Amino acid sequence: MRRSVLRYVACALAVMCAACSRIGPDRSQTAIQSFVSGWATISCGWRCEWGMGTLAFGSGMEVAAGDWMHVSKDRPSYVELSDDRSLTILGPDTMAVLETASIYRSVTQTRLRLENGGVYAAIDEPLGQGYLEVKTPVGTASLDKTLGGSAMMVGVDAEAGVTRIACIRGSVTVQAGRTSIALSPGTSIALARKGAAQRIEAFEDQPPEIDPFLWQVATRDREP
Repeated sequence: MRRSVLRYVACALAVMCAACSRIGPDRSQTAIQSFVSGWATISCGWRCEWGMGTLAFGSGMEVAAGDWMHVSKDRPSYVELSDDRSLTILGPDTMAVLETASIYRSVTQTRLRLENGGVYAAIDEPLGQGYLEVKTPVGTASLDKTLGGSAMMVGVDAEAGVTRIACIRGSVTVQAGRTSIALSPGTSIALARKGAAQRIEAFEDQPPEIDPFLWQVATRDREP
């Protein structure tokens, strides 16, 4: 009787392991590579851990749609995601999930859902049929796919319920409900879960309320 029970348990575990091996992103079908500085975790959609920090996820490691990324509050922690046309940087104290990603490095189809923290996103050339979007609790920010050299910064303060989106270069479209807002370089807007959108504001140099360390990393050797 005991042997039968043990055999049953062993078979059940084998089935579960086989099923689990098919859960999560297929890393042979991914186009985005990552670089982790400091301390961050990247995990699959079922929150099973894939790696921590630079030891497991250093330069050149793949990430896939469904991956969760959690960057430590400690500086100099950040995560870079890149393909042939785009770069996305997650700053300290950031929680985000990669919702979509192309399987071809030459095609950017990236949608990131930002739960908290700050993100810098940039493209080097027109995306054609591609896209680079950052979803937030109050709306979605998209880089103009027809322009090269576009960049934006998006910050979400989950505790305060406020999202700030800034256009660094090119053009940014913000879709908040049925409202579409166009941002030009050097302008930003703050959106709240409750209440109407604030007016578009101009800024110089660093966008307001964006993590200074993220700004430093994003602009280092990247600004013309």
